[in-house]
Amino acid sequence: MSIEAAIKNCFVSQTEAEVAYQVPADFPAFKGHFPGHPLLPAVVQISFCVDALNRLKNDSLALSQIVRAKFINPILPQTGIRISIQPKTEKNWIFTLSSGDNKTKFSQLVLAFKERV
Repeated sequence: MSIEAAIKNCFVSQTEAEVAYQVPADFPAFKGHFPGHPLLPAVVQISFCVDALNRLKNDSLALSQIVRAKFINPILPQTGIRISIQPKTEKNWIFTLSSGDNKTKFSQLVLAFKERV
């Protein structure tokens, strides 16, 4: 199973500006990152953001640039992730990844997107 398909399987719910996921212990990215101490790789966190924005925008945008990325706390197996999305400019979006209960911030990213061709 591809990471994109695995991310889609983690989807729980969405609102107007937030998407929620539940990352199971057997999520494929945990297998090699890191054995015995699994955590969600940064590139997969970015992929979750891309999936979240496309859920809100009807699958019409492609990632074009990572403008800024700050990873604050690790995302471990069996974790609920809430991704809050805010527009920054016409092409840039701010993503805040936090725990399902909003008590722990995992990361904050500014990502640029373009229309998918």
